[in-house]
Amino acid sequence: MTQSPPFAAPAPPAAAARPAGFTSTDALLALMVLVWGTNYIVLKAALAVVEPLAVPLVLICTPSVLAQNWRAVTPAAWAALVFSSIGALVVAYLIWYRGVQRLGPSRTAFYSNVTPVVAMLTAWIALGETPTPWQVAGAGGIFGGLYLTRT
Repeated sequence: MTQSPPFAAPAPPAAAARPAGFTSTDALLALMVLVWGTNYIVLKAALAVVEPLAVPLVLICTPSVLAQNWRAVTPAAWAALVFSSIGALVVAYLIWYRGVQRLGPSRTAFYSNVTPVVAMLTAWIALGETPTPWQVAGAGGIFGGLYLTRT
């Protein structure tokens, strides 16, 4: 009897073990899509009267800021907080909400598909991680899909 090599993929589960029909996971995914889409509809209305920077600051930051024990924060944590606040939390959200305000939710959400490609390129440049052929193929698929939806 021969043994399979240690790197062999496990056998797929039997077809009978998979649930048939609409499952609770399907319901959660459908709810997620509904909430995600509703988010942009509500945001478009809110951004007509509110400055885009105020939305993430009020909705996301206020509860955490009020609950934080500020005396326990180290200088290194303060530096990380400033970097994250200016980069990811302020600049990125400001650009995103300006896009929702000016382009509309559908056109802005279109560009969220580029996020994995940017993450791959950032990891390649900043961390020296070489993209795999599958990642490059995935990036090509993303840009192909974007091209098809824009034409």
